[in-house]
Amino acid sequence: MLNRLRNALNQKQEISGADLSFYYHELFESQRTFQLMQTGMSFPEAQIIAHNQAIAEYAVSGYSIYHPEVIEAFPDEFNHNWRNAWGINR
Repeated sequence: MLNRLRNALNQKQEISGADLSFYYHELFESQRTFQLMQTGMSFPEAQIIAHNQAIAEYAVSGYSIYHPEVIEAFPDEFNHNWRNAWGINR
C-alpha cells in the first residue's frame, strides 16, 4: 500500500478510492493510538480502539481500506469476505 501511495505521489497522480481510504485511515489510527497510549493504555488495546474509531470517523467499510490489487497479491492475509466485498473471484 505504501508503494502505491509513493508511486502516485511521485507521478503526481490524484490519490482516491481504497488508496485514499488507507491513507486517511492510517493517519487517523496512528495519531489516535499515540493519544490513547499517552493516557497509559497499552499499544494493542489502543490500536484496536483507534482502528475502530478510524473506520467510524470516515464512515467506510473496513473492507474498503485495502485496494483489490493488494488483496490479490496477498491472498493468505485476506479471507473470502475481503474478496467478496471487492467482487474478486478466486
